Amino acid sequence: NSLRAAVANGQNLEARQSMALAAFEAGLAFTNAQSGAVHALGHSVSGMFDVPQRMGDAILLPHVMHANINADMERMAQVAEALGEPIAGLSTREAAGRAVEAVKCLLVDIGLPTTLDKVGVDKKAISTLSEHALQDTFLRTNPRTLNREDIEEIYENAFVEYADLGSNSAGSHRVTVH
Repeated sequence: NSLRAAVANGQNLEARQSMALAAFEAGLAFTNAQSGAVHALGHSVSGMFDVPQRMGDAILLPHVMHANINADMERMAQVAEALGEPIAGLSTREAAGRAVEAVKCLLVDIGLPTTLDKVGVDKKAISTLSEHALQDTFLRTNPRTLNREDIEEIYENAFVEYADLGSNSAGSHRVTVH
C-alpha cells in the first residue's frame, strides 16, 4: 500500500516506515520458504548479466505469475485483491489474471524497467539462462512444475514490452498513490 507513495515522495516518512516494515516481514518470510521460479530464473539473470537480484526478480515476476496461474487460481485471486484490484463478480480465473496485470502496473508506476533487455540481458542467452534456472534448487518450490520450454517462454516473454496498461483493468491503479 505504501510503495507508490514512498517512490513518489522520498520524504514521506510514514510511507518509508511502512516499506521498512514490509521489507522486514518479507525477510522473515524468506527464511521460512524459498520463492520458486522467480528466484530460480532471477539467479541466472543476476549471475550472467550482473543485474541486481531484486531488479531481475521484479521484471520476471509477472511472467512467472502468468506461468503459474493455473497452479493456484484462488491464491492468485487473493493476491489481486490484496493489490487493490476490484474482483467482485469476476470468475476466479479473471481475478487471478488481475493479479498479474496489477504487478505489471505497479512496476510501471514506480519506474522500474519492465523488460530484460532494459537491464542489459542479451536475448541470445535464453538457452543458457534456462539451463542454469533448471538446476537452481529454488525451482523445486515453485507451485507448478516447469520444464525447459516453460522457462524459455517465461524468459522470452520478459523481453516483450507491456501493452498499454491504461486500457486494461489494472490501468485503474496507474499513478494512484496509496
